[in-house]
Amino acid sequence: MIKCLSLRHINILTPGKQEGLQEGLEKGKQEGSLKTKKDDIKSAILIKFGLLPKELEEKIETTDDIQTLDEMFKKVILAVKIEEIQ
Repeated sequence: MIKCLSLRHINILTPGKQEGLQEGLEKGKQEGSLKTKKDDIKSAILIKFGLLPKELEEKIETTDDIQTLDEMFKKVILAVKIEEIQ
């Protein structure tokens, strides 16, 4: 048996909806990248130093600039003492 699709079953996005969808996807990717970077920094601190001070965790969580988080991650990797990160 062959089924026919009617036009009501096809969802066509208007240019405005396509743009909105694209912006939403991009924002989701950026938020995902920030969360991943923050989680990586916290994990690295915990692995390297065995603790994550609350003020340092808050600093990580309130930072929303990916370049700043990249620099913070490098500091964690190069630090000998946890105080060097703060």
